[in-house]
Amino acid sequence: MPKIVDHDQRRNEIAEVTLRVIQRSGVDGATFRSIAEEGGFSRGVVPHYFKDKEQLIRFVFEWVANKTLDQIELQIAEKSPGLARLRYSLVGLLADQEAELEGAGALSFWGQANSNINLRDQQRLNYQRWRHIVRNNISEAIQLGDLAETIDIDNEADTLVSMVDGLSNASILEQSSFPIERAKQLVDGMLNKLRAPQRQYAHSAA
Repeated sequence: MPKIVDHDQRRNEIAEVTLRVIQRSGVDGATFRSIAEEGGFSRGVVPHYFKDKEQLIRFVFEWVANKTLDQIELQIAEKSPGLARLRYSLVGLLADQEAELEGAGALSFWGQANSNINLRDQQRLNYQRWRHIVRNNISEAIQLGDLAETIDIDNEADTLVSMVDGLSNASILEQSSFPIERAKQLVDGMLNKLRAPQRQYAHSAA
């Protein structure tokens, strides 16, 4: 009998292998040949699923973002409502980015997005989803009395996302000055400034 192939699973496998190549050699080093060699695929497997490298990189770009944000949403659901969930929507992404897109891999993706309109559009969608998660958790924290009622939800979501985005870059480019633990402390400091006067924000709550 012919072997039954789960095409979605195979695309995800190719994406995972491609990410490993990008982490080691950057986007320029992620050729169909190098990906096939890394994954132990035959030469025809990758072009069977992706017509060209641009389509493959965009798929990987989306796959990484969705994988990271899906995991964050699952973890958020296990946290206590309020500040703990808001905090994890920020520091959880820092930790997952460190694991998924180390060093040259992350910078290669961002560099490609800067010059490629399709990747830039995908990056915009990624940020929209992340901001939506953060906004929802800010709103919940306000309703529970953890954050001040005067907060502008949209502005603060944009500020927090931009801050964590910058910290993510800093943790790659200036690892000695911005290790992940320090980045988390800076996020905690920002959240403390937003809390309702009668509430104490406890780091251990997250």
